[in-house]
Order: sequence, then structure tokens, then C-alpha cells
Amino acid sequence: MAEPSLIQDLLSKLEVPIIIVLTLVIVRVLFKKLLDSLAMRGTISVTGKETVLRILDISIIVISFLVLVAQFIEVHTALIAIAGLALVLVFMLIDKIRGFIAYLSLQMDKKIMGKYFEIVLPGFKEPVYGRVAKISSSYCEIEDVFGEKYLIPNTVMYNAVLKPLTPTVVFDIRLKITGEEDLRKLIELFKSFKPEVFRIDDRRTIIRHVGPSRFTIRIVAHPTGPSIRHIEIIDFMSELIGRFKEYDPEVRFVKVY
Repeated sequence: MAEPSLIQDLLSKLEVPIIIVLTLVIVRVLFKKLLDSLAMRGTISVTGKETVLRILDISIIVISFLVLVAQFIEVHTALIAIAGLALVLVFMLIDKIRGFIAYLSLQMDKKIMGKYFEIVLPGFKEPVYGRVAKISSSYCEIEDVFGEKYLIPNTVMYNAVLKPLTPTVVFDIRLKITGEEDLRKLIELFKSFKPEVFRIDDRRTIIRHVGPSRFTIRIVAHPTGPSIRHIEIIDFMSELIGRFKEYDPEVRFVKVY
């Protein structure tokens, strides 16, 4: 007579854990459908989706284990032991936990991927210019306009200030003039100048100096492609020299960012 009673007692204790586990599994299925929909719309990355699901699976396993254990032993004892173990693990793995949280946050923000930014990193005086090409579990890969890559830890990137940026090259060109007639011709030449390599930014291109014999313009231009090659800078300078050769041009490359 003892066996049926023991089995019934065991089944009664397992009833609640089974219901809770089934509920958690249903929640997991519905949450996965939501994440799949967000990933298809580009709101989060596929890697970010998989990471969230991995965390959810671990949480379900831990909760299921605690509920099951609570049916057979004092729940307070189990919770104290698990809490103590969790605290030890947190102190041992605090840096990795911070890195993982930063990685997850960066993965969820799809808006930063593939776009150019001026990146101001905490603790650094000079900003970094480039696009976020890749986010791995420990670092972000930043690619500048020349295709050079920099690896920035996720914990640093997470606290960085990002300012949207269009890749830019800056040149100064000095030209010899003999009078107002030359000045008018030069202005017309600039207005009709359509280079093959870069697109000139008319709003930011400015006249830096006008004198009796010298005319200096700062030209701000943007690449037509995703990156800049050194040969393109040389080609653009050659275009400028050819365009204004009758005015004895002096072209100086200023900077790129």
C-alpha cells in the first residue's frame, strides 16, 4: 500500500514543476517568433537574436531546476547555495560579464552597422573616424576610409560617443591671378568642375584667400564609393592641376577623415 502512496506523492510534487516548465517553453517559442520577426526587419542582428535566445534558454533551465529542487528540499537552502555560487562567479567573471552586456547592447543596435562615425572613445584625446564593420563577442572592428581596420573592445565602444559622419577629403589649391577677369574665369571653372573621382561639397568648399596675385580655395570632397584609395587622391589632385593649369596651380592635400 505504501508504493501507490509514494508514487502519488511524487506525481503531486512534479505537477507544479511540469506546468511551470511547459509555460516557460511556450513563452520561449513565442519570444523566438518575435525575435525572428525583428531580425527579418533588420531591427536586431541574427547574432544578437541568437545571443538573446541563449540567455533565455539558460534562464529557463535555471528556473526549472530551482522549481524542481524546491519540491524535494528546503527551497531556502537551495537558494542560499545558488546565490552564494552566483556571487562567487560574478566576482570572478565581472570583466567578461561587462563585455558580454556591452556586446549584447551593440548587437541589438543595428543602426550603427556599416555607417561612418566620428568615434570619441573614453580616455582618448583623438577621435577615430570610420565605420563599424563587425561586432564580435569581445571587440568592434572599425574600418577607416582607407580600409585600415582597428579593433576596439566592446566595453570601450559601448561608452563611446558616435557622431554621424560622411567620409571627407580636404585639399587647398593656390592659383595665380592677374586681375578681376581671371577671378571671374576661375569662379566659372569651379562651378562647372565635375571631377570623376570625388564629389565636391559645394556648401563646405570655401575661398580662403584672395589677393592681388593669389587666389586660394579649400576644397572639401566626398568619395563616391565606400572607401578611399590613395591613388584616387593622386588622381583628384591631377584633375585639379589639369583643370587650372593656366593659373600655375599648387595643390596641397590637407587631411582625410
